Amino acid sequence: MASRSLPVSPAHRYFRAIEECFLEWRGSPLTLGSGDWQLARAWFEQGVPIQLVVETLETLFERRDEEGKEKIASLRYFQSAIERAWNTRREMLAPAAELETPDIDVQARLAALARALPVDLPRRQSWEQRLLDLTGAPEAVEATLKGYDEELRQALHGALPEAQRLALEATVKASCDKLAGRLPKEELERAAQRLTEQHLRRQWRLPMLSLFSPEALSE
Repeated sequence: MASRSLPVSPAHRYFRAIEECFLEWRGSPLTLGSGDWQLARAWFEQGVPIQLVVETLETLFERRDEEGKEKIASLRYFQSAIERAWNTRREMLAPAAELETPDIDVQARLAALARALPVDLPRRQSWEQRLLDLTGAPEAVEATLKGYDEELRQALHGALPEAQRLALEATVKASCDKLAGRLPKEELERAAQRLTEQHLRRQWRLPMLSLFSPEALSE
């Protein structure tokens, strides 16, 4: 009889997403310590979105690799960047009665994102101009950027030569096979999507298109 997967709690899914991203980028079997899990639990209890955590990890891991520095050994390395981005997002989403003017320079952050686009990105000038042309309230701009980010990733994936696409799919499948039986089918599908996104971002050195990405915050 085939074994049945046990239900997975939201907290467990949150921790697993962080662990998968950390180990994927760390490139070694080093596991997270108790202090790391306490930090991850604090983020979960504070309501920090998992997408914000994962994408900040990816960006800072890539930046560290490019600088040729030692590998990151703990989630503590990411703490200040994640909490800064989360505090900024909470300020933006706070009710008007609690916050008169969010301290967000939208145009400066969009300009920083435009500068961070890889120089060899297909249609880079067009993407840069689309970012610079955005205007409006932070909430509206952020929603548009989310759509841009997905559109750009899909375009890059669709433009991959067949050999590269098949190699990417094989790599993602091998990673997900290690989780088979431990996560429900829906979670495995989401994990495969996250891994594909990670590889595309790494290959193209692609920043997350968000007002709260580390690149945007380096305005």
